[in-house]
Amino acid sequence: MQVPLMGDPIMNSFPRLALGLGALLACGAIVAPAQAQWTLENTNEGDGYLQDGWSPYQWELVGANNEVDDNLASVWQTASETGSITFSYYYRTDDDDPSYDPASYFINGDSWEIVDEEGPNSQWGMVTFNLTAGDTFGFSIDSTDGCCGRGKLAFTLGEVEPTPPPSNVPEPVSWAMIVGGFGLIGSTMRGRRRISGAFG
Repeated sequence: MQVPLMGDPIMNSFPRLALGLGALLACGAIVAPAQAQWTLENTNEGDGYLQDGWSPYQWELVGANNEVDDNLASVWQTASETGSITFSYYYRTDDDDPSYDPASYFINGDSWEIVDEEGPNSQWGMVTFNLTAGDTFGFSIDSTDGCCGRGKLAFTLGEVEPTPPPSNVPEPVSWAMIVGGFGLIGSTMRGRRRISGAFG
């Protein structure tokens, strides 16, 4: 991936720094899952493609622009472990507005758009989501008009943070409920003993 894009002053400043710092802050280090072996797919014979970034943990998905309507350019891979993953992204479109080239991330066929279609042509942010080993996840750009400029999604992945195992030690609220329950049982039994002693 070519980040920064030559001749684009916005790409040459904040977003590049945000992508790198976002991954560092979110994950403590930039370590992509399994060096992220992506599979690229275009529907409707579009010419979308994936570029490597300025680091081994960053990529840029570029949407189609070859006069093919409704092409979905997507990259995906299979999660090798269970946990949460954070990605930072920088999106821009050379089309009239983002509604012509919206970008999304997906897990097992469920998709979430990360671009505000009524927002500016350049947008960035950070997203964290949970994965289970064997899940298919990735990113896509839907080139709805197939012309007038490409949508571009630069993204940086952090490492998968394992989900901590459940704790066998009850939390303080649980302890309070347990102690209160024993107290209630004890007072109920004590009350029964007094009643049976009075009539017996």
